[in-house]
Amino acid sequence: MAWSLTDLQNQLANELDQSATAPTVGGTDWNLRLNALNRSLKDWSESYDWKVLKKVFNGVVSTASANASYALPSDFRKLDGFPLITYDGINTKQFTPVDETNNQQYTGTDKYVNILGNDLDGRVLYIHSDSLVSGASVQFTYWKSPQSLASA
Repeated sequence: MAWSLTDLQNQLANELDQSATAPTVGGTDWNLRLNALNRSLKDWSESYDWKVLKKVFNGVVSTASANASYALPSDFRKLDGFPLITYDGINTKQFTPVDETNNQQYTGTDKYVNILGNDLDGRVLYIHSDSLVSGASVQFTYWKSPQSLASA
């Protein structure tokens, strides 16, 4: 059974206030508890790699240069493994995820990716390849962030 935000707020009211009903929607107590619930949801999502938060992504690069920045989904939290990229329209290879501070350890012919950006501004998958063509396909699995609770 899935609980709504109102159900969760009622459960908190039962425990904290010994009341059968939640505080007024949009009131100070409601908003404080909503913030605590969202923080708990985020803590839960980061405590383990929950299968329900795993997603598959398929996309196409639209650039003619050898390297490309690819906008990641807004719910992206972290990669699960190595992205599969069909870089030249024919050949598919697993690209190694690399922390950008270690890029100097790779050559111009190495095929690897960086995850750049942040939660606020968004994240991009920067693809390093000497032969990336427009229309190259990108496929990877990733762990998503859960959707914040917003309305009753």
